[in-house]
Amino acid sequence: MRLCTIVSLVWWWTTGTIVTAADAEKAHPQGNDRPQLVVRAGHSGRVKTVHFSPDGKQVLTGSEDNTARVWDATSGQELFTVTFPESVQAAAFSPDGKQFLVGVGTTAEIRDASSGKRLLVLQHANFSYVLSVAFSPDGKQILTGSSDGIVRRWSISTARELAAIRGNAQRIESVCFSPDGKGIMAACGKSVRIWDSVTSKERSTLAHTDLVRTACFSTMAPIFLQCR
Repeated sequence: MRLCTIVSLVWWWTTGTIVTAADAEKAHPQGNDRPQLVVRAGHSGRVKTVHFSPDGKQVLTGSEDNTARVWDATSGQELFTVTFPESVQAAAFSPDGKQFLVGVGTTAEIRDASSGKRLLVLQHANFSYVLSVAFSPDGKQILTGSSDGIVRRWSISTARELAAIRGNAQRIESVCFSPDGKGIMAACGKSVRIWDSVTSKERSTLAHTDLVRTACFSTMAPIFLQCR
C-alpha cells in the first residue's frame, strides 16, 4: 500500500489482519498491497495510538483531536466516540476486552468498552503528562509512562500507585508488561529497560543510537520488539 504521507502506527492481530494509522486522509492501495481493513477519516487530528480488542472484533484509536474512538474491525464503521479535554496520547484494551485505558493530559482513565462510560481516573501526583499506558495480563494493574521519565504501576481495585520507577530519560514513550506479568518494559530515550514487576529491580538495559518510540514482548518466546 502506498500512502501519500508517513504511516505513524501499525498494529498486527493474531489472524494476520493489519491496521495502519496514517497522517494522511487518503491511502492508495495497489495490487496485492490492498489493506484488509482501512479505518477512515473519523479523526480530524493525528492518530496517536491504535489497538485491536483481544478478540479482534474492535479497534481502538486515540487522536490529537481530543477523542478516542471504537470501530468495528470487520466493517471499519465507527461504533462510538469519547471526547476529552486534551489529546489522547495512548490507549489500550483490557485483557478481557471489557474496558479500555487512555492517557489524556496528566491522567489515565479506564472506560467501559461497550459504552465509553468513565470507570476510574488516576491522576499523576506531579501533573506530568501520560504518554503511554498498559494493562497487566490479569487485568488487575496498569502501567503509565510519563513526561517526567517515570514508569508508574497502579492497582485498579484501590486506584493507588504501587511503584514509581525512574527511567533514564525525560519521556517514557512506551510501557508494557511481559506476558506472564513478571516483567515491565519501557522505552526510555535511547534505550529499552526491563524491570521486575514486583521488586522494581532492573533486569537489563538495551541501548539504541536514537530515540526508541515503542517496545513490546513476544507472546510466544522470551524475545521482544523495539522500534525507533
